[in-house]
Amino acid sequence: MKHTPLWKVISAKSRYYPELNQSIDVDVVIIGGGITGVTAAMELINSKKTVALN
Repeated sequence: MKHTPLWKVISAKSRYYPELNQSIDVDVVIIGGGITGVTAAMELINSKKTVALN
């Protein structure tokens, strides 16, 4: 039986998000959407912070 990590399944379904055309106000900006950046974003969101992940 072959197992595929969840992150690999999720990342295979790439999504398109349009370029920002206005300013946004967030508590934290994270540059890098790898496993570390996504984990940090999730923890911050769980702590009620607003986050922009690039």
